[in-house]
Amino acid sequence: GLKPRIIAPAHGLVWRGNPMVIVEKYLEWATGKPRDRKATVLYSSMYGLVEEAVNHVVARLKSMNWDVRVHRATDTTRFSEADVLSDVTDSNLVVIGTATYEAGVFPYIRYMLELITLKANFDKPVLVITVHGWGGVAGREIREMLVKAGFHRIEVVEIKGKPVGEDYARIDTALTRLITG
Repeated sequence: GLKPRIIAPAHGLVWRGNPMVIVEKYLEWATGKPRDRKATVLYSSMYGLVEEAVNHVVARLKSMNWDVRVHRATDTTRFSEADVLSDVTDSNLVVIGTATYEAGVFPYIRYMLELITLKANFDKPVLVITVHGWGGVAGREIREMLVKAGFHRIEVVEIKGKPVGEDYARIDTALTRLITG
């Protein structure tokens, strides 16, 4: 019920004109209020195989008029932690793709998951896509991290090697389940 005239944070802009605008934004951020049809995609790809699977998801979502924000960790690109957390906070759907590394979750993705579950752990539908060669438990590890943080709607698609037709069909099925609830 407060009606502040000025918002003066410890760092950042001082809001003198219509400070309720920023109060409302802070409330949205603090509660993780999702924007309609916004998806955040976070992935790592060492040999391009996860990227192929993730590109399929991105194309599917865009064809359904979703606002898709993509954050990647590849040989040439690294995501911004702040941008990932910001996008996850107000997304309706989160997609996490990871290469398997030493039979587990790729380090950059593990690090981001730790931040997400600490700072942006609003219960949202999550599609997890993992790719492995000789074995992997990355999908199981990610599910355990997310469940422990309070996420409930999680679909995991594990792919052995290069994604093929049946893998894309499993991704589509999991994506549909998450979108339709």
